[in-house]
Amino acid sequence: MKVNLPNAATLTLDSSSNELYGYFLVSNRWTVMNDANITFVRKNALGYCYNLDWGGPLTRHEALKLRNNSAAITIVSIATIKPFLKTTNDKIYLPNTADVRKAIGIDNEDLQLAN
Repeated sequence: MKVNLPNAATLTLDSSSNELYGYFLVSNRWTVMNDANITFVRKNALGYCYNLDWGGPLTRHEALKLRNNSAAITIVSIATIKPFLKTTNDKIYLPNTADVRKAIGIDNEDLQLAN
């Protein structure tokens, strides 16, 4: 499956030959233990989202600028999260699993439970 992301190369989940570049911002504050997916900061820091097309990809410079040294935001590369991505209703999501949290550097002890 291919998804065209604005201002980016086509993200293909089943192609090992594509070299992907770009970054996403993960919200450590709004990702909670019992959510189905990891929460991303939307492009231009306009809120939060689960689907990747709303969250980026960003250049390294954009990611650093939007992160603004916040401990509540983790910068992750497409290369790091690509093996874990799932598609639902033509949208790409990053499942909130222990393996994903470990890969992107989120400590389970820091996550809260949603009501």
